[in-house]
Amino acid sequence: MLSLIGISIDSYASDCTVSICDGMKLPASSKIFIEKGYADIEVKILNNKKYVFLSSEGDINKCSVIFNVQNNKIESPPVAGEDGKLCNVSAINNYVVSSYRDQGIWINDVYKVLSGKPWTLLFSDFCADCQQVKRVYYKNGIRSFQELMSEGDDYSARRPLNGIVLVKKVFLYSRPDEQSKTKEYLVKGDLFNLSDMSDNGFFYQIEYTASSGEKVSYWIRSDDFELN
Repeated sequence: MLSLIGISIDSYASDCTVSICDGMKLPASSKIFIEKGYADIEVKILNNKKYVFLSSEGDINKCSVIFNVQNNKIESPPVAGEDGKLCNVSAINNYVVSSYRDQGIWINDVYKVLSGKPWTLLFSDFCADCQQVKRVYYKNGIRSFQELMSEGDDYSARRPLNGIVLVKKVFLYSRPDEQSKTKEYLVKGDLFNLSDMSDNGFFYQIEYTASSGEKVSYWIRSDDFELN
């Protein structure tokens, strides 16, 4: 499992039913999620702010839908978790990390949390064998760019991976297969950023700045470079 160093979210004893939690009436929108299996209801404190968590009972992915509490009232709609991918939540300073498994891949979603506002997804870390972590960044909820990161439990300590050409001359590929060889090439000592890896590990996607000043992206064989 790709884990993260985090702080568990504090909870306290509260009397919750499908209608009332800690003396507050649950909003009508909560019934939709309760009917879907988010039947574990409790109040939790996150960064000194009160929230109501509606959580599932999954063995691996304990997922939650989270409602903001303001002036002793549970607000609607939820501030996070409507997509079903806010799971095994932990807190790190003003950030919240959701960790879950999807078809053999461990995913960590890192959110910025501002009091009373919808949570903002900053980036997602994907790990299959965990030798490298693929990080996808988002801007205004839209996928922006990605890069390969070093492994490690603490997401804030992971660093972008760079490569350096090992041989005198290496040709690049438009796709991660031998039939997609191009006329473009790099020479020994050239540096580049790593942004992706093929499923079989034979090719890596790279990004670098060409002599024209344009940023370009190609694939390179894994035997033709080493990590810098």
